[in-house]
Amino acid sequence: MKKTRNIWMLLAAFVACIMITGCSESTEISEIVKKEEAKNNEEEKELSDEVSEMLKKLPGVSDVTIDIDKSGSKEEKVYFFNFEQQVDHKDPAMGTFNQRVALRYFSSDAPVVLYTHGYEMADSASQIRYVDLAKHLHANMVAVEHRYFNKSLPEPADDLNFNFLWTDQAAADLHAIVDMMKKNFFTQNKWISTGISKDGITTALYAYYSDKNGWNDIDLYVPFCAPFLPATPTCSDDIRMGQYLYNSCGAGYDADSEKGIAYARLRKMPVAIANDKTLREACIKQFYQSDPKTYAEVINTFGRAEEEVTCGVLYYILSANFDKFSQVSFNIWARLVPDVDKAIGTATTQQEKDAKEKAISQVAEFAFMGSDELIDSLKAMTTYVNEDDKASMRAAYTDEELLNQRNADKSMPYSVQAARELGNVAYDYSMLEGTSISSTKAYSISDVFENHTLMKRYASQWDGGRLMSDFRSWVKTQSAYKMVFIYCSDDPWTGGAIDDSTNPAVTKIVNKGGYHHDGFLGQNVYTKDASQKIIAAIKSYIGL
Repeated sequence: MKKTRNIWMLLAAFVACIMITGCSESTEISEIVKKEEAKNNEEEKELSDEVSEMLKKLPGVSDVTIDIDKSGSKEEKVYFFNFEQQVDHKDPAMGTFNQRVALRYFSSDAPVVLYTHGYEMADSASQIRYVDLAKHLHANMVAVEHRYFNKSLPEPADDLNFNFLWTDQAAADLHAIVDMMKKNFFTQNKWISTGISKDGITTALYAYYSDKNGWNDIDLYVPFCAPFLPATPTCSDDIRMGQYLYNSCGAGYDADSEKGIAYARLRKMPVAIANDKTLREACIKQFYQSDPKTYAEVINTFGRAEEEVTCGVLYYILSANFDKFSQVSFNIWARLVPDVDKAIGTATTQQEKDAKEKAISQVAEFAFMGSDELIDSLKAMTTYVNEDDKASMRAAYTDEELLNQRNADKSMPYSVQAARELGNVAYDYSMLEGTSISSTKAYSISDVFENHTLMKRYASQWDGGRLMSDFRSWVKTQSAYKMVFIYCSDDPWTGGAIDDSTNPAVTKIVNKGGYHHDGFLGQNVYTKDASQKIIAAIKSYIGL
């Protein structure tokens, strides 16, 4: 009996132990669940912080979300939201659409930089670039996507006709957003508006329309690399861009320097191709290999005569040079410009003939090299090039293809605006006078590259250069709006720069060298002298 009792006592102890262990495991699991729930709640709280709650209460604001930018030394939040915008600010009955806005918030009393996005605004925080102007001012940054670009569509995406794509409507969009935020969010802050290129035009025209409408939204306007092209009363094509490309891009360097030599070679290239049959034939072959579709378009329109095809070659070369100068610093790629003299020089010995053949090949390849190919070549030479500066030349499309792509191609609305009010680039062929190629024919044939673009569909709506002419006159005399216009001397878009100004409300700064970029704090694009001038101008106008 005693032995049996001991067994039962052991069994009871064993069961108790199991029960106690089970309870312990159950408690641990419960604690884990609670900790996980707490973690999830903390994450939810992070995605709905004080700033986002304030944004949700603003009039016209909806769909507030937060994304974390982890690309820098510390994580930073970017707040995305939609703003209910009037389709037609002149007629509220036309309804509203959602315009996309992003906010990099730092403090309630810091300045606010308004950054316009004409093309598209990224969806992720890491791609909402904190521009140098905002960095310098330690500012909050409000980024606004231009109407008709990307997702900010006043018309249905499957039926875009650009009926409300006008510069005064875009300015009214900015006014509506800034006015709302000044009244409800950033109530005591300095506001600075900035943008580059097309966005710089938007910035400057915001000031212009502010004057017309009596708005007092912005303390300082700082457009970078913004062209203003009056063109002609009958056509939006503005030749001053082509003239600047040929005469001024890469100019002003010591003749014996790498850049000085490259500039001389670039100026020789079109004339050499026009005069030298062997080089011309090599370039025609390269034209076909590089872009058989455009080559076919030229010969189908004008025939296979060598002069007509050469005019197509010359257009392509100037377009490629425009792309190179715009997208990559001339300091970096000047070394790649081939020696044109070797390609057209006399060769008698076999060694000289081999060298000439190689030079001809190098000229032809370089002539058709856009910025993408240029960057690839530079990478092969282990030269650092910023991937963000990589840009492709826009291809030539048929009307049907353009209409199919207009909802997806981020540059399409710009083409419409260029045709209506902003002006377009035209290349200069005056250097062909005295060569075997007619400059008159080159001008007319180059037009084929625009005949089949969306731009030509809206050519009849060209305002005759009125807006750009009025703006250029206005900026010389207006006194209510402080403005700093910044350009780079090697950027072909500088051909559309405002005139040198004696207006105390307006400062024009031209950086020696550089390309189509607004990164003025580093020394990769802007010289120290230009950076200091930009900073001094900002301080003199608004004390920051």
